[in-house]
Amino acid sequence: MTLRDALPLETIMGRYPEAREVVLADTVASLRANLLNRIPAVGLFVWDEMAYRGDTKKPDKMQKIYPYRSERMFSFVTKELGRVPISDAYYAEWYNSLSEDEPFIKIELCHCYPSDIHIADVVFADLSRPANDITEVSPRQHRGLGIFDEFLDRLRGVAHDRGVERISLVAASPAAHMFFSKHGFEVSPTLVGQTAFNTLGYSHPMTLRA
Repeated sequence: MTLRDALPLETIMGRYPEAREVVLADTVASLRANLLNRIPAVGLFVWDEMAYRGDTKKPDKMQKIYPYRSERMFSFVTKELGRVPISDAYYAEWYNSLSEDEPFIKIELCHCYPSDIHIADVVFADLSRPANDITEVSPRQHRGLGIFDEFLDRLRGVAHDRGVERISLVAASPAAHMFFSKHGFEVSPTLVGQTAFNTLGYSHPMTLRA
């Protein structure tokens, strides 16, 4: 199965038959060629896992790369790990008739070390329903489409097909932490996971057994 198979396309197209997909990257090569600036976030997640698992003996070596030489992140982590940290990618935006400029779906998935499908970003937005009446602190501007559960079920199917052990992500806000916790995600036991959660309450990696 491809990473794109995680999208509940029948549901999406049933609601928005005019929806169009703009694929930004669907291979690691296209990710590196077209979205080099998106790699550091995944690279830092991988590096944190490497340090936790003892696959790098000098975790502070990352200071040589990030943030000032982050364009070298992929090759640096590859060298330290002994294999590529990201083996597949699907980054896409979807647009409907409500806006030609703002995507109503944004999806960024990576098959990466250690045995993860990593959700680098996911947005399912109902552009007809602004979120200005929501009291939770959240960077999202619209209410959701209510399809995350279906997406997560399908993503687990992709993970099982690939023999992947976990689904992972980074909670970008306290509201994101609450949302993903309700879906079974747990704060990572890694140094970054525990430190960020205990000091900020967000920007911490979270994982879910696939």
